[in-house]
Amino acid sequence: MYARDSLTMFAVSVCAALTTVGARAECPTLEFEEFSSGTTITSQYVGVTFSAPDTFGSCDGDVRVWNMGTYGGTSSGTRGLRTFAGPGCEFSPEHFRMVFDEPQGEVTFTVGPYCGDYVIRAYNAVSGGGLVHSQVVAITDCLSLHGVYRFVRVPSPAENIRRIEIDAGMGASESIDDLRFDLDDTPPIIEIETPMARECVCDSVPIFGSVDDPDGLYIGDKLEIRGQDEVGWTFHNDATGPWSGLLYTWNASSVPGGYYYLRVTGENRCQLSASDTTFVYVDKLPPVLEVRTPAPNAVVGGTVCFDGSAYESRGTRGGCFESYTVRYDAGGSLLPVEPGTPVYTSPVVNDPFAHWDTRDGIPDGSYPVETRAVDICGNEITDVRNVVVDNTSPDAIITQPQDCLYVEEAVAVFGTALDQHLRNWVLEFTGDGEHNWQTIASSDEPRVNDLLAIWDVTELPTCAYTLRLRVWDESVIDCNNSIRNRTDYMVTVNVGVCENFDSDNDGDIDLHDFGAFQDAFTGGGE
Repeated sequence: MYARDSLTMFAVSVCAALTTVGARAECPTLEFEEFSSGTTITSQYVGVTFSAPDTFGSCDGDVRVWNMGTYGGTSSGTRGLRTFAGPGCEFSPEHFRMVFDEPQGEVTFTVGPYCGDYVIRAYNAVSGGGLVHSQVVAITDCLSLHGVYRFVRVPSPAENIRRIEIDAGMGASESIDDLRFDLDDTPPIIEIETPMARECVCDSVPIFGSVDDPDGLYIGDKLEIRGQDEVGWTFHNDATGPWSGLLYTWNASSVPGGYYYLRVTGENRCQLSASDTTFVYVDKLPPVLEVRTPAPNAVVGGTVCFDGSAYESRGTRGGCFESYTVRYDAGGSLLPVEPGTPVYTSPVVNDPFAHWDTRDGIPDGSYPVETRAVDICGNEITDVRNVVVDNTSPDAIITQPQDCLYVEEAVAVFGTALDQHLRNWVLEFTGDGEHNWQTIASSDEPRVNDLLAIWDVTELPTCAYTLRLRVWDESVIDCNNSIRNRTDYMVTVNVGVCENFDSDNDGDIDLHDFGAFQDAFTGGGE
């Protein structure tokens, strides 16, 4: 028997096994067969106390279980209750008295076995009080004992019977059998408040609620467990009542994870029962954790977006999920990627779940990043992956040709295109009234003061042109795969012939110099 709240609650039950709630049932009939003949009865039956007082003298007696076979038998079984005289009393006590714990609306029983008038009175108080009902049951054939068969019904529309007295007169012993009282056609009220339906529970499952019968006497209840795919119920524990608060605690540590039904069934003294059932998920598995980005060993910069899922799919209202964390290893200590949110409590499914601003004092380098999800039962799952932070732009420079040089035919372009996480570079030019960039060469191989390309300018019109070297690295910036660290370097050159027409090197332009210029462009002649 389960003792609630460390208090042992005791009740003597006249009811045996729990029955299923259904059609109207009545309180069980007391047939007095469970005690041996000669047993003195006072308050062994819940709800009523028996006595045999002598209200006109001092010859009180008692009430005993007696085998009524020699008196003609009883309406059921072989035993009934009979008054017996006390020590020194020649005759039986004046009354057979029944006092009820609760006010009654109707009481029935059988009387006998002697010939005569049985005066039956009902009162609204335990002692004294007002008369509620009175009747006389006459047994007229006095030639033989009649047994305890004569049915008596004592009603009270006001439902206020607290005491019944039976007086057979003539000093005869009064006997009764088949006592029924506290007629109750409403079952108990059983309510499981928590856990709620589909709630997630762990190894220890407290079950809170209330069990009571406001219009009757509540006897007790039991807790039964059944797996989702099981057929029968398994008894767990039982307890007496009524009670409100912690009803039971189920130790689920030894059962497999999954869905289970919990049922509390309660019974009142009239063998009416009712039950309440809840449906819970016993959590034995960790949450779901999927980190889609950044990928392991991804090169990132700026704001890094962690995208994926951290949730619990079982149970309801977020299931068994509790929280997740995203932390990076800063030289032996784990720090949250978002200092203002060290713990996230909302589950995420296929969405961004954290952001890491690597511009905020995070040096370039490789960092182990731990994403950890935990549920309310302490089951956890962890993902650790290396993330490379790179917020440094690549090296890009054109060393030849230099700015403002005149070039013709094939031009060797030298320079540097370099980064620790180089993605690619491209060498381009524009000019001659065009505004689009034309590719000269591209590669994903680094160059360090080395030949980038041979630029053929033979077919280009004489004009000023701009060379541009663009270098990208692999770092994904601000969660945008199309944005990378990039460096541009540009040089302006002139395509065409550039001559020195100071032919006599005297420092000025004269007719000799003009002649040389004319020869250069006309090929000589007059």
